[in-house]
Amino acid sequence: MVSASTFAQESMIQRVDVTVHKNNQLGVFVEGGFNIPFTDVQDPQPGRVFGMGASFSPLSYIQIAFNVQNGKLIEGRRQKPYSDMNYSNSYAYTALIGRISPFKIFKRPDEGIVKYLDGYCGFGLGLIFNHVSTGSVDAASYGKLNNYNGIAFLLPYEIGYTLPVYTFSKDKREISLNVNYRNHVSFSDKLDGYVPTVEVNKSNDIFNQLTFGIVYSF
Repeated sequence: MVSASTFAQESMIQRVDVTVHKNNQLGVFVEGGFNIPFTDVQDPQPGRVFGMGASFSPLSYIQIAFNVQNGKLIEGRRQKPYSDMNYSNSYAYTALIGRISPFKIFKRPDEGIVKYLDGYCGFGLGLIFNHVSTGSVDAASYGKLNNYNGIAFLLPYEIGYTLPVYTFSKDKREISLNVNYRNHVSFSDKLDGYVPTVEVNKSNDIFNQLTFGIVYSF
């Protein structure tokens, strides 16, 4: 006869297995892509971005990522002669992002189809170092800042997907491809080098970003 305690143990084993096994905790990555800004100038153009970073995963479904980037924000320069308001911001940027991968919470994330369901969402805090070149317009209502070089905080939030493409059989080190879409909400209205004095200017600058990367996990 099966005892009550044995039956209870077997029932526990049959429950959903939340991941506690060892996973690749560290990773490094490089990325490249483009930005689309939305500022007071209102004529966005794609600007390149390149970056690198590192990540730490205390659990298989939680990741903390740190990255640095160099990129451009461009508006009003689609064709010459440029519009009255135009700028190019050659910025440097750093961010700390927390991510969660919902599909990896249950079962073993390195087995079966779950291994390939590595979609995630995240949010964090960033810091942008601006280097803005603005157009020649000097009307007071445009609020031109004359080649602004200030610093601003950003609130980034993102979604992404990581696809494993090669696993080293001995120790499960892994190479993956990544695609990431991130939106940056700025605590500043100066990313474009203008702070218009008109009443309709009530929102801070933002920019969206799409990047593609290679990840090495170990």
